[in-house]
Amino acid sequence: ILVMNITFCAAFATWVLFARERLGLSETQFGLLVSVGAIGGVFGMPVYHVLEPRVGSLTLLRAGLVIETAVHLILALTRSPWVAGATMAVFGVHAVVWGIVSTTARQVATPDPLMGRVNSVYLLATVGGAAIGAGLGGVLAQHYGLAAPFAIAFVAMVLMTAVAWRPLRH
Repeated sequence: ILVMNITFCAAFATWVLFARERLGLSETQFGLLVSVGAIGGVFGMPVYHVLEPRVGSLTLLRAGLVIETAVHLILALTRSPWVAGATMAVFGVHAVVWGIVSTTARQVATPDPLMGRVNSVYLLATVGGAAIGAGLGGVLAQHYGLAAPFAIAFVAMVLMTAVAWRPLRH
């Protein structure tokens, strides 16, 4: 989650500028773009309830890595508000499904006496990664352009997904 939040927040730290300058959106259109992502999130829970019994949590987590990786690539390449909107709707679904699966897996795997500590470390990685990523994204965008944080996030997510896809060893 640390790497995911660094990459995600690096990419989205300049989301407003990206939407205005790269996608050509007005303030109102940007609000609609954000809303489309939130609407996708509303569909995340029913999607989870349909898919989890059929494919399992591990498959959903792995699919989530692929989706998040693809989101960064698509946004790095597109200048179309329609493509960005569709991408963010899918991301909204993914974010909710990921949240449900990762929280459930963490709670099932953690002994009760350690639950607070494990959740604290997860929260530290989540918020700490967001802070690091936001600062990094601004610097990257300033030096290499608004699409650069998305392209770099894509590469980092490809590497992370490759590691996560290895067979599990017990």
